[in-house]
Amino acid sequence: MHKTQVNEPNKECIHHLQKSTVSDWQQSWIFFFSLFFWIQNYNVEIDIKRSNLQCR
Repeated sequence: MHKTQVNEPNKECIHHLQKSTVSDWQQSWIFFFSLFFWIQNYNVEIDIKRSNLQCR
């Protein structure tokens, strides 16, 4: 569906750049999101261990 026009070669390049930056941004966002959840789970485990220690 892409129309390649000889008089506008820059549009394709800009479009491609936007695409790649969006995908990179999504990947980094997913990475940070999973890292955040991993840290949250880790903190929860530490809290559980602490409370178990206090209970004994």
